[in-house]
Order: sequence, then C-alpha cells, then structure tokens
Amino acid sequence: MLIKQAVISDAQGILEFQKELDRQTDLMLLYPEEHQDGCLDIENKIKQLSKDQGLWLLAEDQTGKIVGNLTVNRSHFRKIQHLGYVVVGVLKEARHKGIGDQLFNSMNQWAFNNRLHRLGLTVMQDNSIAQKLYKKHGFVVEGIRQDSIFQKTELY
Repeated sequence: MLIKQAVISDAQGILEFQKELDRQTDLMLLYPEEHQDGCLDIENKIKQLSKDQGLWLLAEDQTGKIVGNLTVNRSHFRKIQHLGYVVVGVLKEARHKGIGDQLFNSMNQWAFNNRLHRLGLTVMQDNSIAQKLYKKHGFVVEGIRQDSIFQKTELY
C-alpha cells in the first residue's frame, strides 16, 4: 500500500474513488447524487489545500487504484491555523488492512511538522468501526450533536 500526497494529476482517480465510496456507504456526509465534483473542481481543491497549507493524502493499492483518502482542511486565518478538520474514507475492499492507521500515522506526522495543535472530525454515531480507529489515534468524543445528520429513510 502506498500513502502519498495528492497532486493535480490524481484528479480523475480521486473522482472515481469518491463516486465509488459514495455508492458503497451511507456513512459519508453526501449522498452519491450530491457529489457533482468534476476533475476541475478536484484540481481546484488540491490547489486550495496546498495554498492553505492543508493536506490531501491518498492510499493506493498495488495497481495504483485509489482505495482510501484523508484530507485536512486548515484555515488561512492566523488565529486558527493550528486547527485542522479531518475527513477520511476507505473503500470496502480495502478495509481492515491497516490503511486507516497508515493514513492517520502520515497525517499525525504531517500535523506535527506543520504545527497543527488540534485536529477534529465528525463521525456518525452508528459508525463504530471509524470511532474505534479515531480513538486509537487519540481522538476523543467532545459531544454528540442530536438530529444533525438525517438518512433518507428518516426523511421519507
């Protein structure tokens, strides 16, 4: 497994990864039909993360297919540049193989080197696998936001 930082030429592979991840799980924030990003949008996000000193990591399998990714968004405002917001996803075929650990280990080293003091994320309450990973890497539950994310079955 290769963990690397995303570059502009990865945009097509990232788009394919995001669409596949959205089809595989309802534990991400967006429904598949809401993911309208094209390659140009992804290229712009990679550029923006670089400009704001953020991070976009990719996990590639032995064939070069993207099977996981992790982003850290960081504000360009100086008073909160020590904060980062994390989003992570791994395809079903690649779960339980240590990819999450590899992504978080790489992120933690990057955060230390870039003087991030606090990383945060949001996880659905019934996503126990992700919660276990996050706790393993030092994240703690600071609160539970009631009725903050609804699934389609709850709305219709």
